[in-house]
Amino acid sequence: MLRIKAIRVNGYRSFGSQIVLSQLANVNLVIGPNNSGKSNLVRFMSLIHKAVREYRGTWTQSKHWREAAQQIKSPLRDDEYWRQNPKVIEAEFELIIGKPSDLNIFGPFMSDEGLVKVSILLIPEQSGARFEINMSAGPYKFVKLKDAKLLLWNEGNNCVEDPQENQSSIKAFTLLCEAIADGIYFVDPVRTSMPAASASPASPGESSRTNGSDIIGSFKRIAEDRTNSAKWIPLKRKLERFLRVLLGYSVTIESPNEMGIFVSQELSEEDHIRLPLDDLGTGVSQFIILLGFLLLNPDESRVVVIEEPEAHLHPGAALEMVRTITREFPKVQLLLTTHSTSLVDGVDPNWNLIRTNRTHDGITRFNHIDTSNDRLALLADLGVRPSQLFSANCVIWVEGPSDVFYFRRLLHEKAEWLVEGRSHAYVIYGGSAISHLSLDESGLVRLLSISPTNIVVCDRDRKKNEGLKPHVQALLETADSLSENVLVQVLPEREIELCVRAEVMSLVANRLAPAVKIDNKVVALSFNISQWSETSSNFTAQMAAAAFRADGGEMPADVSSRVRDRLEAMKVKISRLISQERGDVFLPSMAGVRDTITRRLEQANARSG
Repeated sequence: MLRIKAIRVNGYRSFGSQIVLSQLANVNLVIGPNNSGKSNLVRFMSLIHKAVREYRGTWTQSKHWREAAQQIKSPLRDDEYWRQNPKVIEAEFELIIGKPSDLNIFGPFMSDEGLVKVSILLIPEQSGARFEINMSAGPYKFVKLKDAKLLLWNEGNNCVEDPQENQSSIKAFTLLCEAIADGIYFVDPVRTSMPAASASPASPGESSRTNGSDIIGSFKRIAEDRTNSAKWIPLKRKLERFLRVLLGYSVTIESPNEMGIFVSQELSEEDHIRLPLDDLGTGVSQFIILLGFLLLNPDESRVVVIEEPEAHLHPGAALEMVRTITREFPKVQLLLTTHSTSLVDGVDPNWNLIRTNRTHDGITRFNHIDTSNDRLALLADLGVRPSQLFSANCVIWVEGPSDVFYFRRLLHEKAEWLVEGRSHAYVIYGGSAISHLSLDESGLVRLLSISPTNIVVCDRDRKKNEGLKPHVQALLETADSLSENVLVQVLPEREIELCVRAEVMSLVANRLAPAVKIDNKVVALSFNISQWSETSSNFTAQMAAAAFRADGGEMPADVSSRVRDRLEAMKVKISRLISQERGDVFLPSMAGVRDTITRRLEQANARSG
């Protein structure tokens, strides 16, 4: 297990003063313009990773600490040090290392926060930089590799101990090297690069960057293993789902043959495209290999460092790739460097956003992005201007903000490949303002000038036997002549809330426990409604009719309007909670709405490439 909680580096390349990345989360985006120092962070981590791997491999072969220590050299060029004297690179990593079963080994070396602090020095010598590594032992002791000796310092007794007499320290130091060597993996923008998908540790000195053939080979061996066929099918389905996210359309992974594993896309009943799995384009191949490696090793905690994921992926696909990793592999910690504005725009509240730039004297600075003003400053660094922002492939027009939450839930029930901001975006038109939407030059809001594909969702607003409102009917008739560009989708019920199962609505409303004043006393309400009435009025009226006092008291007849007002004010909060509910949320009649809109979105995204 490995997690990085903080990184501090001073003296390497553009790190002229100490750079600090603290409180690192599961997903960390280091964002800034070109030549701001992002790649230097990745280079430094790769440098340390390579040195530790070589040390671990050398010690494994020699079985002797001193021989191994004498051979640790980092081939740093003179220009890789910051312009200072003496030329020394100092670094400190705060790590969470090991499994719970390893606590008895790492316990003496942990801080009160459960962290192991690793200090590293790189000191230039004639044959290269000498590598020194110190493992902090909280307030008690630390292991130190220096001058070809492994020393164990007992801070309590203020003396040096022979590590051979303290086997727990040797075990801890060995686990530290193994955690760094096997727990950090790099994906760069130039080549597909992942460690071999072997269950055993990499051999001494082996690079962590490979061409991915081992991953494809592992897939092939699993698929051909007739004794373990149950493993291939779920692996195949997950890979197909990942490919749909990355490509934006459905593909099928065929059974392997002597030529390898092929992917096919059906264009029509008579026509299809067929390509090898590892020949889907640089970006897709790169990340399907990464995802495949994680699938083959699902229970291991690791750090994945990805440099510029947008170099070979559509920015929206890069964002969805990050979301896929966080959703499917919660034990993986991501550190990404990027200058993609899509990743900035799609940042999850739980992600860590770090801005990097250089001062006038060339020193790299890292700053955590905490506010909207920070984000605007970052966008200015990246050269983004409002005129450079474009709509998504398709705009879904909805009546109000609560509709956005409902449709996010509805569409993603069967279409996880959708990426909001790339495949579609929502625009709120606000009730009767739909009358101003136009498909020609006559209206105030001309849909086709905003997006080439539009989906307009309308509440029925009337009972089913009363027909549609005139402006909705007119929009429907006009859309018939532009069916490829515009879909007008009328909801099967009077309004979106009445398309939710009544028992789910009651459950969420009761959880929120809305309150009204009755006889100058604030009283909490409860609701009990199992089925919507087709002949009754709107959502708030039906809910108000089913309301009762949570304390069992009498409900005055004149309180109904106050209950309706309270529910109207809570619509967005209710929709947000319902969008997070498990199980079936919507009435069966909404399945047709979902399928129609999903098909139109798929067509729009296929046209846009």
